[in-house]
Amino acid sequence: MSVSKTVTAAGSGPCPEEGDACCVAYSGWVHDEGEDEDDGPVFDSSDSFTFRLGSASVIAGWSDVVRTMTVGEKCGCVIPADKAYGAKGNLRHGVPENSALGFDLELKTITPAAAADANALALAKLSQTFS
Repeated sequence: MSVSKTVTAAGSGPCPEEGDACCVAYSGWVHDEGEDEDDGPVFDSSDSFTFRLGSASVIAGWSDVVRTMTVGEKCGCVIPADKAYGAKGNLRHGVPENSALGFDLELKTITPAAAADANALALAKLSQTFS
């Protein structure tokens, strides 16, 4: 099964590129293959979560979806188990093994990789100053 995406509100501008810092708002739940709507209780959500596109800090299915979005775009998506937590599941979030996940996502901002690198370096220097 592949990742499916349904755009619920259009965005504008370019899509993010590998290494860009992407800020998203999201809600996620365990998806029941036989249902069309949100299936169960939300296991995780955030109004502002930033990650590097293509990094291992998020499930592979997120990178697959977010790389096709533009700023302001909202979508619903279903991510199959092999692009989510797979055979291990995620006990911390209550996600059983081999579970497909549903998400509502909004791409809020894109910070190009070079600017994100400069920001990270500045923060690292600042934290050394206060160490």
